[in-house]
Amino acid sequence: MLKLVKVKIREKAKEMIKANFAQFGQEVPEADLGNYADSVLAKEEEKKKIHDGLYSDKILEVIESKCNVESKEVTYDEFVKLAAKK
Repeated sequence: MLKLVKVKIREKAKEMIKANFAQFGQEVPEADLGNYADSVLAKEEEKKKIHDGLYSDKILEVIESKCNVESKEVTYDEFVKLAAKK
C-alpha cells in the first residue's frame, strides 16, 4: 500500500510539472521529468502538499459517490429564505 501511495505521489508530481511547463508553452522531455519530480519530492513540504491533495481528492470522490446532489436554480430571494431556515 505504501509503495502504491509513493507511486501516486510521484505521478501527481509529474503531472504538476508538465502543467507548469505547459503554462509557458514548453514541454518537459520525458527523460528529465523523473529528475524534476525527484527534486520536487525531496522537499518534505512539497511531498506533503501533493499527498494531502491526493487524499482530499479521494475523500471527495467517496463522498460524491455516496451522495445525491440535486441542482436547482432559485432567485436570490428564494436562496435567502432557504438559507435562513438552516
